[in-house]
Amino acid sequence: MRSVLLCLAICLSVVCAGCEKSPDQKKREQAELDAKVAEKLRGEKIAEARARAAEDAASKQRAKLRQEDISREARETFSKYESERPFEMREVEDAATVEAAANRVRMLMSDPLSMQVRKSGLNAGKTAVCMEIDYNESGSKVTARQALVTPAAVLIEPDKNDVAHRVFEINARDLGCDAALVEPPKRK
Repeated sequence: MRSVLLCLAICLSVVCAGCEKSPDQKKREQAELDAKVAEKLRGEKIAEARARAAEDAASKQRAKLRQEDISREARETFSKYESERPFEMREVEDAATVEAAANRVRMLMSDPLSMQVRKSGLNAGKTAVCMEIDYNESGSKVTARQALVTPAAVLIEPDKNDVAHRVFEINARDLGCDAALVEPPKRK
């Protein structure tokens, strides 16, 4: 019986030894397992990147909507302020703006004390002051010339024979100064 058991044990060990995997087979299985793990990780990274991109897009959309709300609220607030503000107050502010613009034009004159403003007004968008002025230049009197004053520039109408006169006319028209110098009707 011992010999049978010994034979059986030897047969089992030979069979089990034959069942073990070869080193090449182990390497292949390990490579397959590594490939599966790498594929899984790549899939997870792609899913994370997509989720981040979707969150970024949603965040940008929320920021855009917030900015639109802020802009709309600001427009409404300024519109309400403008409509509730007394007309006289607007006239005072406009007069101060025109006076500051006239001073900017005077600074460009060779004889600033000789400059007189005939007519003045703000354009419709209140982005420029338009005025008609008289002044002395090189000892001679210059009358009824326009001056345009914006936050960025001061333009004085050149002589009609000057090439730059047409450019000045275009700028005056684009700023709406042709309408600004028309006398407004008197309020009652």
